[in-house]
Amino acid sequence: MLLSHLKENPDLVRGRINRKSESRRKMVESWDNIANIINAAAEGPQKNGKEWAKV
Repeated sequence: MLLSHLKENPDLVRGRINRKSESRRKMVESWDNIANIINAAAEGPQKNGKEWAKV
Protein backbone atom coordinates (compact mmCIF):
# COMPACT_ATOMS: atom_id res chain seq x y z
CA MET A 1 0.00 0.00 0.00
CA LEU A 2 2.76 2.44 0.95
CA LEU A 3 4.77 1.50 -2.13
CA SER A 4 1.93 2.29 -4.50
CA HIS A 5 1.52 5.76 -2.96
CA LEU A 6 5.24 6.44 -3.21
CA LYS A 7 5.22 5.42 -6.87
CA GLU A 8 2.39 7.89 -7.47
CA ASN A 9 4.22 10.64 -5.52
CA PRO A 10 7.96 10.40 -6.27
CA ASP A 11 8.53 13.81 -4.66
CA LEU A 12 7.85 12.21 -1.27
CA VAL A 13 10.72 9.79 -1.83
CA ARG A 14 13.08 12.67 -2.59
CA GLY A 15 11.90 14.51 0.51
CA ARG A 16 10.91 17.74 -1.18
CA ILE A 17 8.22 18.99 -3.49
CA ASN A 18 9.85 22.22 -4.60
CA ARG A 19 12.08 24.92 -3.18
CA LYS A 20 9.27 27.21 -2.09
CA SER A 21 8.42 27.86 1.54
CA GLU A 22 5.22 25.83 1.24
CA SER A 23 7.19 22.69 0.45
CA ARG A 24 7.47 21.51 4.06
CA ARG A 25 3.77 22.07 4.74
CA LYS A 26 2.81 20.16 1.58
CA MET A 27 5.12 17.28 2.55
CA VAL A 28 3.58 17.03 6.01
CA GLU A 29 0.06 17.13 4.55
CA SER A 30 0.94 14.46 1.98
CA TRP A 31 2.39 12.11 4.58
CA ASP A 32 -0.62 12.69 6.86
CA ASN A 33 -2.95 11.79 3.98
CA ILE A 34 -0.96 8.64 3.25
CA ALA A 35 -1.01 7.75 6.94
CA ASN A 36 -4.80 8.08 7.04
CA ILE A 37 -5.16 5.78 4.04
CA ILE A 38 -2.77 3.15 5.37
CA ASN A 39 -4.16 3.31 8.91
CA ALA A 40 -7.66 2.72 7.54
CA ALA A 41 -6.57 -0.81 6.58
CA ALA A 42 -7.74 -3.39 9.08
CA GLU A 43 -4.29 -4.92 9.53
CA GLY A 44 -0.82 -3.57 10.26
CA PRO A 45 0.58 -0.90 12.52
CA GLN A 46 -1.05 2.46 13.16
CA LYS A 47 1.36 5.38 12.67
CA ASN A 48 1.15 9.09 12.03
CA GLY A 49 2.53 10.76 8.91
CA LYS A 50 5.91 11.50 10.48
CA GLU A 51 6.34 7.88 11.53
CA TRP A 52 5.35 6.56 8.09
CA ALA A 53 7.82 8.94 6.45
CA LYS A 54 10.64 7.25 8.40
CA VAL A 55 9.66 3.83 7.04
